[in-house]
Parts: sequence; structure tokens; C-alpha cells
Amino acid sequence: MPSGVNGTACSAEDYALSQDSDFPNVYCLTRGDSVGLSFGIQAGMISIIAVVILFGLIIRNILRHRKYAPRGSWTLLREPTDIYMLSLFTLDIIQALGKVTSIRWVYLGRTFSGEYCTAQGALQQFGETGVACTTLVITIHTFMSVFWRRGLHSRTAASIVVGLIYLFVALWVGLGIGLHKDEEFPFYNPTPYWCWISSRYANERIGGEYLWLWLALIISIILYVPLFFWSQGNLSVDPERWWRFRIHPRPAVLEFSGRRRRAFSILAYPAIYSILICPVSVIRWVGFGLEAQGQPSNIPSVATFIVDYTYTLSGVFNVSLLLLTRPNLLLFGPIPRGDDEAPMLPEPKNVSSDTQSSGTVGRLHDEDEGSGWDIPNPETHSAITRTNTAATNTATTSAHPTN
Repeated sequence: MPSGVNGTACSAEDYALSQDSDFPNVYCLTRGDSVGLSFGIQAGMISIIAVVILFGLIIRNILRHRKYAPRGSWTLLREPTDIYMLSLFTLDIIQALGKVTSIRWVYLGRTFSGEYCTAQGALQQFGETGVACTTLVITIHTFMSVFWRRGLHSRTAASIVVGLIYLFVALWVGLGIGLHKDEEFPFYNPTPYWCWISSRYANERIGGEYLWLWLALIISIILYVPLFFWSQGNLSVDPERWWRFRIHPRPAVLEFSGRRRRAFSILAYPAIYSILICPVSVIRWVGFGLEAQGQPSNIPSVATFIVDYTYTLSGVFNVSLLLLTRPNLLLFGPIPRGDDEAPMLPEPKNVSSDTQSSGTVGRLHDEDEGSGWDIPNPETHSAITRTNTAATNTATTSAHPTN
């Protein structure tokens, strides 16, 4: 980075412009700022590579299914969750591209308004808001799948929801640029290390992004609390009336191995999202509050770059969660077998599972049919106990006949 005024790459004129306005169109980067931005660029590249590799694996899955699976026995977007996840990964790439474009600011040693700044701001707002909205939809869909279990198979409805998300975010970006054409106060401006919505437009910041980040975080926490207690066997829901539930001690006969695996798959998403978004929300909320009071945002740059680095890695975390917790999505499950292939031998039946009926709590519809998440019915368990006791008494009587 070339030397300039006060350890920056700025000329005296640019440095003066960066100091004489509450909404400067130029910001001079220090060497430390450039290093911090470089880490953010690296995180963006890692996320892009992770998602591109995932897309490559999805293409491989499509080719394998075309070759080995019977015609008409499969489709890429089998369930609504497939549509939501594919949208999420696309938005992860857009969000990461917004960070990677900071490479120009590192090279020049300063950020400044203009067409490039507008492009970066639009990418970041579209990606971050889109990811937040899609995460919110996935959270609500998961909750409804477990507690409601009605009307959740519609891929058309899921496609409409995703389309509305893209339309909503595109309108915010397009209208923001179109309505704020003042060259002195552009919509996207240095903030200060990269370009985003100018602090002059506080309401647009809230409605266009902040609201959705915080809403996704809060609703994720609220909705996944009952899911956690359900996963522990302390909560059951009426299968006919989803709003009716009861809290009870954990049943002694409940088998937790498969249940806890699925519980991890649904609890991992809000946990990871909270870890990523909480620090970013705190930093932005503090900065937003200081700016609203007319004070400079004196948040340490190191803190900003650290939380931004982890948040930019969201694409990597989303890919990892898909591969580890949702292996049946996007054709990552087993390939359907044709009639000409040798049939699979049936698995040995578990006598206890055949004799025990259960009250279904809920099922994520991205699982295979019949993979219900059940909780033993207390009445059924009592009947089973009585049956086992009667059988024992009969066996005893047979072994010791009355003289």
C-alpha cells in the first residue's frame, strides 16, 4: 500500500474530505484496516469455495441418479426444505461476493463512493438480508413440521416464499438506489471499511436489513426452546390440535438414540446462526446507537473485523450442517433401486418396536416417509406392561400345574 497522510494511502485532499463530514464519501484505510479487510476477503473466498464444491456434489448426485435410478423415481427438489436450502446457498455466495469485492479497497488503500461502492453495497445488502429471511423461513418451517405437520409438502408454496424473499430484497436495493441519487449523499457509502447503506439513511438500514437479522435471531431462539424440551422427552403435542401440548417427566421407555440425532439436526441451525449473528448484531447495534446520538462510532476496528470474519464464514457452516445433519436433502440420500436390481433383504424386526404403539409428535418432511419422531403413549405403555405381566403369570402357571 503506498504511503500517504498519517500512515494511510490517501492524498492530503482525500484525507481532508474524510475528516470534514459526518457522512464522508472517502475513508482512508490504515495498514491495520487493510489487514483486517484481507481476512474478511479470505473468509468470503472460503465460503464461496465451500458452496461451489457443494454445488459440484449436487451435480454429481444428479448425474448418478440419472444413470442408476429408475426414471421418475427422483427429483432434485423433493421437499420444501430442498428449495429453501438451495436458496440459502445461493444467497451465501452473494453475501460472500460482497466481502470479496473489498479487495479493491485493500489495493487502493481507501474506500470511496461511486459505482463500485454501490455494487458492493447492493451485494452485501441482498446477500445478508436474503440469508436472514431464508433462515427465518427454515426455522418456522422446521417448527411447523414438528408441531403442526399439515400442509408442509407443497413445493409450489415454498417456491413462492423464496420468490417473495428475492423480490422483497431486490425492491429494497433497487428503490434505495433509485430514490437516493444525490451524489453528495449516495445510498451506499463507506461505512467505513467497506460500502453499505449510509448512516444518513437509518430507517432504510433498519427496514432493509437490521430488522430481519434480529427477527431471525429472536424467532429462532423462541421457537427452538420448545423443540429442545421435545427432544429431551419432556414435551408432547396433541397430533390433532398443534397448539395443545403438555409438559411431563421424561418417559422411562423412550429410546433416545435416533431422536437425539434428529434433535441435533434441528437444534444445530439456530445455535450456529446465533453464534454467528449475535456478535455482529451487538457491534452494529452499538454503532447504530452512537450514530443516532450524533456521536462517532468508536468501536475498535479489531472487534469489527473479528465478528465480520466469523459471520462471513456462514457459507462454510451452512454447507457443513447440510452434509452432517441433513444427508437426505438435495439427492445426498441413497439412490432409489430399480426393479431389475436385487431386492434389499429386510432388516430384522425389533419385537419391542412392533408391540409398542406411539403418539406421533411430529416429523420433518425432508425425512423419508415413515421416519416419524415418536414419543411413547403412557396408556399404551401401561397396556404393554399389563400384557407382559399376564404372559409371565401364564408361563408360571404352566410351569407349576395345580395338583
